[in-house]
Amino acid sequence: FDALPKDLQGIIEQAADQEDKAINPIAEKEIAAATAEWGKQGGTLFPLSPADKASLAKTLGDVGTEVAKQNPQLDAAYKTVTDAARNLKTAAN
Repeated sequence: FDALPKDLQGIIEQAADQEDKAINPIAEKEIAAATAEWGKQGGTLFPLSPADKASLAKTLGDVGTEVAKQNPQLDAAYKTVTDAARNLKTAAN
C-alpha cells in the first residue's frame, strides 16, 4: 500500500471508508442477533472492567506475533495487516 502513489492510496482509503460505513449496520445486527441467541441458550456476557480489559490486552497482545513468526508467509501477511490497522488507527486519531 505504502508503495502506491498517493492518489491511489486516497482512492483505496475512500473506498474502504465507504465499505466500512456500509457494513457496520449489518455487523451490528448480526452481533445483536448472536447476543440474543446466546442469551436464549443460557449464555451470559460479563463486561470486563477497564483494568481487566488492559490485563487481557497485555496477555494476548503478542500472541499473533508469536504465532506468525513460525511461518514466513504468515509473518509477512500478519505484518501487512497489523501495519494497515496501525495506520488506520493513527489516521482516525
